[in-house]
Amino acid sequence: QERIPENWYKRAIGDEYTIPYFETDVLSFARQYPQILSVGGNTGTTNSFTGVDIGDLTGGVFNAPTLLEGNNLQCFAYQALQQGSPDILKGLFSDITKPLSMLNDQINSILSGLSCPQLKSIDMSQFKKFPGYSQSYNGHSAN
Repeated sequence: QERIPENWYKRAIGDEYTIPYFETDVLSFARQYPQILSVGGNTGTTNSFTGVDIGDLTGGVFNAPTLLEGNNLQCFAYQALQQGSPDILKGLFSDITKPLSMLNDQINSILSGLSCPQLKSIDMSQFKKFPGYSQSYNGHSAN
């Protein structure tokens, strides 16, 4: 039977591990190990990892050197989530109108406090070189 280990405890009230704490940890770790921010995948053979250029993916709005400047990583993550959320929600809800509206309201609230470069779209064609991208999962097309 699975269970939480005996020596694991809930964080103290008022010291919850929130999204801002998580973002701080990611940024700290990324400064030490920038390769964790690599986006890409295998191209069908062993040891064939090929990166996706963030500049190409975002139409030049963001690029690898500027992701760690200011709020750019947060901006990229939230805006990418916002762009991809309709596809994610389609797998969870028969009608995505209400959950999409709720998610967009939350993301817009967060983004309004940041001065973000505006991500207009994500160029999904950048992923076509990865064999797994063009396949389907559980009957859902990846494209």
